[in-house]
Amino acid sequence: MTQPESVQDQDQDPEAAEAALRTVNWLRGSAQNDPAFLPGLLRKGAFAPLVDGLEYARDTGCEDVYWGVCKLFGHYYRASDHGQKFGWYGSGSMGAAVSRLTYWRSGSLGRGPELYLGALIRRRGLPWRELTRACESLRKHDRQPPEWSRLILDLTHWPRPDVIHTWTADFYFHSKEPNPYA
Repeated sequence: MTQPESVQDQDQDPEAAEAALRTVNWLRGSAQNDPAFLPGLLRKGAFAPLVDGLEYARDTGCEDVYWGVCKLFGHYYRASDHGQKFGWYGSGSMGAAVSRLTYWRSGSLGRGPELYLGALIRRRGLPWRELTRACESLRKHDRQPPEWSRLILDLTHWPRPDVIHTWTADFYFHSKEPNPYA
């Protein structure tokens, strides 16, 4: 799968978009080349490599966001073939990703994904617990993850209203479409 193009369009700061993409490229390359990488990433006190994207995060005070998304990446791809199945970059916002969990039961939309979205957007602080649950649910139900570089950029601006609005709009737009994965 190719690198996402929406990252450059998403953020006003091209340097931030490039740093996010470099971080995702590092995650992808490390996960593909070293089977012990993802379990190591999830351990407490994980190593801090010198990666250009992470250097940018340190310089701008966003290191917690970058490392948080690295851990979400680790949660999603651990012990699975999802990298080969869906690619390593993900697709869409977190709202679009959560909408992929929708299912139809007797003609109505299930409420589980809507509850995930509500839990995510209600938080004033960074919603790490909710994001982890959403990524684990996406993996468990065999759904494509969000675009990782876009998630980094969204969370560096959390809880900016336009990010929350985009996640909500993406969720409701995508959940009304027939879901080919359900």
